[in-house]
Amino acid sequence: MHTEGNVSMSERKVKEKKKPGFFLAVLPILAMILLLGVGYAVMGLSPEVLMLVSAAVAAVIAVYLGYTWDDIMNSIVGKLSKTMPAIFILILLFSLNPDAKRATFIQGSSL
Repeated sequence: MHTEGNVSMSERKVKEKKKPGFFLAVLPILAMILLLGVGYAVMGLSPEVLMLVSAAVAAVIAVYLGYTWDDIMNSIVGKLSKTMPAIFILILLFSLNPDAKRATFIQGSSL
């Protein structure tokens, strides 16, 4: 393998990570709104599948910007690990009080 100094050719192929412009930053949100609006409201498709498609749009944009799959997964794991305590508290509260879901709905609808 051809090397220049101590850096091999495979190590030089690391893509530079670019910052997204406004349009690329907003595109995953717009895709999610459009997919849920048309797919779920109009066509009656499953919202879970539509959310996965919008996540795929965000992943494609991240790869286009130079991020690797490992970068994407590390970011997801980091964000989830920060939010897990709050998620566990909510799960615990809802599991202890079976009427909590109904009570939250009633309080939200009275606004």
